[in-house]
Amino acid sequence: MLLVLRKGEDETMHMMTARQSKRVLYLLTQQENGQALVEMAVVVMMLILLLGGVVEFGRILNASITVVHSSREAARVGILGKDDDEIIRVAKESAGGLDPARLVISIEPPMAERVRGRELTVEVGYPVDVVIPVIANIVQSPFLVRGRTTMRIE
Repeated sequence: MLLVLRKGEDETMHMMTARQSKRVLYLLTQQENGQALVEMAVVVMMLILLLGGVVEFGRILNASITVVHSSREAARVGILGKDDDEIIRVAKESAGGLDPARLVISIEPPMAERVRGRELTVEVGYPVDVVIPVIANIVQSPFLVRGRTTMRIE
């Protein structure tokens, strides 16, 4: 029970009723506005991190599919007897929205060793820059995606 001292003419001490003291204790313990704000901040940060991860994964997957397509198209041209310059040109053209200057293209075997019945391998690589800083700490940046296609020379 809480005691309240009131100054007055007679300076008597009055006791707070039990109901009033319970009300004061309830009000002091039920202030949770700050807790809800902190919980919301944590949840929002987790959602932003999750959304950023989905976006980065989508960008990397898109680049990977594009690079595989590029290597396949370049190999198709290569097995028809075209030279390395033509194979590289087709690989860059079929790379879609990727920067052609950043494509890394390798062709095996060399032109002199390409005969009918042997295999031709075209490998295309592309470095994807991870733009969200937290995700860049988890995944190496730039993330190298590769597409490799092997076909028999006709």
